[in-house]
Amino acid sequence: MKIQIKILSIVICTLFLTQTQVFAAAKSKPTTREFKMITVDVNGSKIWLPSNIVVNKGDKVKIHAKSQVPGNNSVHGLSIDIFNVKEVATKQGVKIEFTANQAGIYPIWCHLHPTHIGSQLIVLD
Repeated sequence: MKIQIKILSIVICTLFLTQTQVFAAAKSKPTTREFKMITVDVNGSKIWLPSNIVVNKGDKVKIHAKSQVPGNNSVHGLSIDIFNVKEVATKQGVKIEFTANQAGIYPIWCHLHPTHIGSQLIVLD
């Protein structure tokens, strides 16, 4: 029961953050958008949080990705194929930069562990 409540809390927070990002992105011209993403382990499932990030077409995107999954060698990939992003996040973190020049919904996935749950980049036109 505690695990289900924890997962539900993460989902609710993610939905709220995604809606806030959509409203912020929809009201502005192309700019630089910065995000902090972390990998966490929820009952054996590794996920990226936030699970969705929202930007406008033309925005420069900066992501600081960091692994917070327990373990000595906790590394996880962060890939966004359409924008040629393929990085490895450690506990120290990695900085990723690209320009979101194509509108659409694109998967963010771990190229090191493809079975892990991914997330999405939403690029508004």
